[in-house]
Amino acid sequence: MQYKTILSTLLTICILACPALAGEGRARIDLRSTAGELKITPPTNKKFKVSHASWIKDPVAKKQYVTSDFSVSDQQWTQIDMQVTSTEDCKMLISLRGLYSKTQRHWSYFDDIAIEGAELKNGGFEETGGWKVPKSQQVVDESLAHSGKGAVLVWHDKAAYQTINVKAGVPVILTAWVKYNTAEDKEPK
Repeated sequence: MQYKTILSTLLTICILACPALAGEGRARIDLRSTAGELKITPPTNKKFKVSHASWIKDPVAKKQYVTSDFSVSDQQWTQIDMQVTSTEDCKMLISLRGLYSKTQRHWSYFDDIAIEGAELKNGGFEETGGWKVPKSQQVVDESLAHSGKGAVLVWHDKAAYQTINVKAGVPVILTAWVKYNTAEDKEPK
């Protein structure tokens, strides 16, 4: 009888002493070119999905739009890497967003965005400029940023955007740090 009591007590202590399971959500990065085709290099992390946008019906436009989908924790920052190569010189729109949902806003933090193969402005969100983002979503709080003081908080319909110039045949490698924040119900329309 004592054995069961001790075992039960130990189990209770473990449950109370262990931190709660971390929350997890999904975020995404979209890349859209103005010309040519975006060739995708498969990600090294198999948990990250990168593909051409399945919802676009026009075959030419579909090859100019790359979307990604990845799981991120609300407890720690996750590094995301994407690589595409354009078949033509073009402008490419980068969109940082949360998961699409008809009923919820999935908020995620992005910080320390870096690009190889093109020029990006203000990847650390330490200042204003470079990104089109609602001012209320520009975060200036060292405790919320991956590094420095700045980050951006986005959801699907309130993304952060920047356009970069891309050269044909030059791989564009995008690295970002992402952390999930929360999900909240959308207001009824």
